[in-house]
Amino acid sequence: MNWIAIKEFLGGIPREVYYIVGAVLIVLAYGQHQYNSGKDAVLERLKQAQIEAQQRADEAIESADESSEERALAHATESAALTKVIQDAQSSNSNAIDALLGGLSEAN
Repeated sequence: MNWIAIKEFLGGIPREVYYIVGAVLIVLAYGQHQYNSGKDAVLERLKQAQIEAQQRADEAIESADESSEERALAHATESAALTKVIQDAQSSNSNAIDALLGGLSEAN
């Protein structure tokens, strides 16, 4: 490579071209910095949203578990009441269906 030829070529380019190239490089670097800052901010907001969504999901699961326990307890209570009505009907030799139909209103 002939360094003298390259120096003469670059020396023939007007000074303003160097200024413009330098300004373009500065603008590109600033734009890249802004892009990276925005991207990092969006990623941080997404992480926060994910954490909040997980917390809400955990709360919903806990609430559903509590509701499930309440429903299971209500079902067990109703089943026990109906079983008692059937056993009472069988022990008194009466009709279990009639006792159940009457027992339904007693269970509720």
